[in-house]
Amino acid sequence: MKKIISIVVVLGLNLFSTLNAQLHFSYLVKKDEIIFRWVPENYVHARQYIRAGFLLEFIHTESQKRIYTESVLPDLSAFQMSNDSLREKEFLFLKKFIDEPELKDLQKEKNLAGLVLLLCDADSVLFRAMALGIKVKMPEDINTFQIRLTSRYSGEQAFIEKVNPHEQAETKLPDFRATCFRKTTRIEFANEGFPYWDLQYSLDSLHWENLFQRPLVSLNQQKHHWISDTAQLFGRRFYRLKGRTSFGTQSEGELIKSCVCYENDTLYPEIKSWKLEGNRLNLELNQQNLPLWVKKSFWLKRKSSDFTAEMFSGFPALSPNEHSAYFTWCWIRESGDTLFSNSVYVFRPDDGPPPMVDDLNGEIQQDSLIHLWWNKPLASDLYGYRIFIRYSQKEEWQELSRDIITDTFFNFSPYKNQLARNYYFSVSAVDVNRNASCPSYELFLPFRSSQAPIKPIWKRKTEKNDSLFLEFAMDWSARNYLFLINEAGPKILDVYSESLSLPQSLFTGKSSTRLVLMSKNNSGRKSVSDTLFVAPARPAVFPVFIHVQKRAGSTLVSIESGDQNARELVLYKRRAAEPNWQICKIVKTSKIDFIDRDLHPGEKYVYRVKVIHSDGAVQWSAEVEDYK
Repeated sequence: MKKIISIVVVLGLNLFSTLNAQLHFSYLVKKDEIIFRWVPENYVHARQYIRAGFLLEFIHTESQKRIYTESVLPDLSAFQMSNDSLREKEFLFLKKFIDEPELKDLQKEKNLAGLVLLLCDADSVLFRAMALGIKVKMPEDINTFQIRLTSRYSGEQAFIEKVNPHEQAETKLPDFRATCFRKTTRIEFANEGFPYWDLQYSLDSLHWENLFQRPLVSLNQQKHHWISDTAQLFGRRFYRLKGRTSFGTQSEGELIKSCVCYENDTLYPEIKSWKLEGNRLNLELNQQNLPLWVKKSFWLKRKSSDFTAEMFSGFPALSPNEHSAYFTWCWIRESGDTLFSNSVYVFRPDDGPPPMVDDLNGEIQQDSLIHLWWNKPLASDLYGYRIFIRYSQKEEWQELSRDIITDTFFNFSPYKNQLARNYYFSVSAVDVNRNASCPSYELFLPFRSSQAPIKPIWKRKTEKNDSLFLEFAMDWSARNYLFLINEAGPKILDVYSESLSLPQSLFTGKSSTRLVLMSKNNSGRKSVSDTLFVAPARPAVFPVFIHVQKRAGSTLVSIESGDQNARELVLYKRRAAEPNWQICKIVKTSKIDFIDRDLHPGEKYVYRVKVIHSDGAVQWSAEVEDYK
């Protein structure tokens, strides 16, 4: 029996690099699929590479004989290569930064032979890639072979040795973390292993949904992602990353790390300042004594800005042979959730550049003045800052001020001929020895528009299980918001895609909830959608059974919820003569028999249980005494 090997060649076109196009292929083996990825250096040359095609050869490892040859030539009739056609809406538009609604969202491409992706902004197309599918029949007795790819345009070759199609190689998922700090969730992952990624979120870590309608594309320049978190409306949110080999096939992924944000929390771990004395690190913290709801705390020490960290519970310090390190303070709740502080870059004098500025903000004010501001990195010998600007991502960075800025803000007035342009800003910290840090994350400010945004339009409302799924159309050149108005008061969500899933627990009450979409541009002009009314959801009522049986020296408390999918049971008790309740037991099941031995002779106790359902709804049982 012959084996079918699916070969996918991904051809990426980089439109803004140098003039020398080279064949640099990377590949990934997963089960019976091999994925090639190629990023040429220049758009003009890349077009010639695609038109000429490639020669794909499979060579037997031992005998060095060719066992299969395939000519790879993309079908260019499906689309045109001119710049004008690249701007048409029938192509896919991919966001450069997933937290910037000013850029075009993804839209479906019709009648395309392969798969085309475009990464673009308002000025020009920056990236495109094409995926080709090739099926190859391989003799069953051949275990390993070599692959050679030859460009018919330049004659350059890419040679891959020892590929075993019969082994199901495990693909390593990239480092990934979600860090919650002051109502904002920072998502970071390294683009390794898969060409596409699904970033997913969950409110209960059981039911997952994609945060964006289309997968993210692995670009070397796009390693860090910032996402404005709306989890404070729901209490908490989990994140995970899943790899994809193509748009149509989702690979097996796993939950790598999660982050939890809470609605009512105003206190987070924070490092205010640091000072290095010898090897000992003296830190000023916002809380010398941990809050009561923190179970314990620990420290993370990283040797560089990557994700590899050493965890320890003692006070942080540099070892004698260490010159620098990153330190992070972490709190662990009773529920097991972890809160992370800001990271501190600690270094010995003259040992390296200062830490990066990672919180650059800006706005275009009413008088066309551009106001930039940022927080000072925690560095003991910081001198000032250098500010850079460019007007499109194809241009080189230019320093905005000849002098080093000593403040943590900067005002910039563009010339009149620059008012109708996009702006990109970046900031570098400078120490007393004039060493500069790596540039901050790029800040994008779109040009101001005197016209009001396009009116948002509701498309579809669908109820799915315990969620309400909404689809709408909005003006992505403006900031977009969703207002929820009901008995509990107004709530506001930032909107970053043309669909949104909301839990039914938001719509409980006696009256309907009003939903309104609003778009607001930088000039302050607003557009508001029609009002969408959502009827109040009827929460499911499940019976809660609690039985108390007095024994010698202990009490048996039997609890069972009629909701077999209950997320959590919390057992409370109090002394009959006192009003204050205390927690006895927390379990992740719908049924438990608990023996309470924490009793005082002669005291009478009262018990009750709180049931947290899968949709987050809370239900209380009746109070049961142990003396009746």
